[in-house]
Order: sequence, then C-alpha cells, then structure tokens
Amino acid sequence: MEEFESSRDLEAQHLKKSKIKYFLFGFVVLAIVVIVFFGNSFQTKYVCSDGRQVDDPDICSGSNPQVLPLIKTESTTCYSFKEARSHIGETGCIKGEVVQVFTSAAGNTFLNYCSNYKTCPFSAVIFSSDSGEIPNPQKYSGKNVEITGLIRAYQGNAEIIIKSSDQVKIK
Repeated sequence: MEEFESSRDLEAQHLKKSKIKYFLFGFVVLAIVVIVFFGNSFQTKYVCSDGRQVDDPDICSGSNPQVLPLIKTESTTCYSFKEARSHIGETGCIKGEVVQVFTSAAGNTFLNYCSNYKTCPFSAVIFSSDSGEIPNPQKYSGKNVEITGLIRAYQGNAEIIIKSSDQVKIK
C-alpha cells in the first residue's frame, strides 16, 4: 500500500514538473513572437526638460533628459484638443484645426484652436526665443494640425510649448 502511494506521489510530482516546463516553454515562445513582430516598432525616446521628445539625448541642451523606453511611436494616440485638459502632465499628441495664429508684441506666437483663446481648452505656444526653429507659423492657420510634446497646465487650460518644427504636423 505504501509503495502504491509513493508511486502516486512520484507521478504527481512528475506531472507538476511537466506542467511547469510546458508553461515556461510557452512563455519563451510568446516572448520570441512578440520580439520578432513588434521589436522594430519600439524605440527608446528621451524627453527634454522642455517637454520635447527626441531620439538623441544630446539634442537636449543643458539638461539631463528623462529616458522613456518602449514608446510605440507608429501608433501614438493623438487626442482632440477638446480632451487636452484630461491629459495634462502627459507627453502626448493633440490634434484639431488651428483657427487662429497670433503673434504677441513680445514675439510669442500662439496656435489657437478656438476663436476665443481664453475659453479654449488647448493652445500651443512658440516662444520668441524659438521662433527661428519654426518657420512661418502662419501656414498652420486653417489647417488640421497635430502637436506633440508635454501637455502642461496654463491658466486653467492645457498647452504645449513648441520648441522645434518636428513637434508639429499638418494632417
């Protein structure tokens, strides 16, 4: 009788080890499939202190860029400008039609998504110190534009500070 129980115990242990082996094998196969199919879709990005996402950390002058690994750049969700407030604090993409481009007396340029910028949930700003990086911002007026960068709070609304032309895409 003891011999029968010990052989059952051995069989149960063997079965348990087999299940673990199959699980590990399946996990390794799944990991390989994910790497093969999605490996080229991921790349390391860096975020400069001003919110710009860049591929090369040396572009961030005078700051230690934060590393954001495994951002799938091909399918980054771009939110409507009406949803921008919900994404304050995130680095992301905001889209919509720019209805007005305004340059202040100080030389700062604003891309406004509403006719009344004070009540608009989102706007983008190009500071005068960066105006040379974004040639002819008037070209965005009346266009559907996607802006990528750190979504920040400013006077109760959301904004992205544009530092380079690679943050802005006409769609």
